[in-house]
Formats: sequence, structure tokens, C-alpha cells
Amino acid sequence: MPSLDQDPSNEHQEKPAGVLKWTLGVVVVTLLASAVFVVTLTSGPNFGAVVEQLSERQGQRAASPRSSAGQGVRELSYRATRNGHFIIDAAINGTEIALLFDSGASTIALSPDDAERLGIRRNRLRFTERYETANGVIMAAPVTLDQIRIGQLVYYNVEAAVIDAPISISLLGMSFLGRLDSFEVAGDRLILRW
Repeated sequence: MPSLDQDPSNEHQEKPAGVLKWTLGVVVVTLLASAVFVVTLTSGPNFGAVVEQLSERQGQRAASPRSSAGQGVRELSYRATRNGHFIIDAAINGTEIALLFDSGASTIALSPDDAERLGIRRNRLRFTERYETANGVIMAAPVTLDQIRIGQLVYYNVEAAVIDAPISISLLGMSFLGRLDSFEVAGDRLILRW
């Protein structure tokens, strides 16, 4: 999975070529006028397919959850897209947002467009956080989401960051996933348990 690692030294560190190649192959992002962000969504072979898949799912859920609740275990199960990604529909502060599951991301990373849809105004943000990606360092603005709901699972006051670069889809990272009892990827299934 792509990674979003906060750069505590605030210095750019080069990634080994093998890691960069692997990361670029996972998810891709086009950057129009700014630096690469939080996660490696740059020019890799899967970008077109991910965008195509997002377009195909107009009016339908990409990774329809299957829930079960038995003996106190609460879980949601999602099937991977054709490209092996898990795209989860969430309601953030009551607004539907598609999120790419990314256990390598330290936080929920919101695209500028999704932040705008949530009523988060760019001119009120302070881009003070530095995150290191395989392609370099990018700035992000920390925010707190009042509520995030995925199926019957709801968490309040969840840390997130609005990134200072365009990406095609926001990321569901560890600021949410770390609150779960567990999550696992088994074959083409993602299982979230709380």
C-alpha cells in the first residue's frame, strides 16, 4: 500500500529505487502545478483503471460492505476492486466521500476537492505539517473531523489532514484505522472489526 509518513526531521530523504517503483505501481496521482502529496498517487500504470472504476460506480457502491454482528463481534467486509484497491464510501460530517483504504497513511488525507465539499475552506487552513512520500515532501493542514461513519461504524473527533496538492481520491489512514479492534486483508477482502 502507499505510505504517508510524517517527516519528523522536516528534511527530504530519498527512498530506495525499488521502494519507489513498488509504491508508484500501487496508486497514481497527476499533479498539475504542485508537488507530489502524501501518498504515491503519481504516474503509474493503475491510475487510469482506478479513475475508470470510480467513474463506473456512479450510483453504486464500489466495494459494497458485508456486515456481520454475532457474539459481540462487529465487522464490515469489502471486496477489492479489479486493481486490488479497497474503496470505501464514508459519510464525513454527513457528506458522502469515497476513501481509498491505505494502512500506510498515518492519517485520513483529504483531497482539496473533498475538503471543500466538507465546508473546509482553504483560506482558513494552515499548511504546517510536512509529510514524506516516495516522491518528496508535501505540506498538509491538520483538521479534526466531527464524525465519520462507515456502515454502522461511527467515530467522532477523528484527526485528518487536508493536503496541499490535487489527488484523485482521499485516503482512509491510521487516524481512523487505528481505532478499530482490528483490520485485515485476506485475498480480495478487507475486513474491519470494532
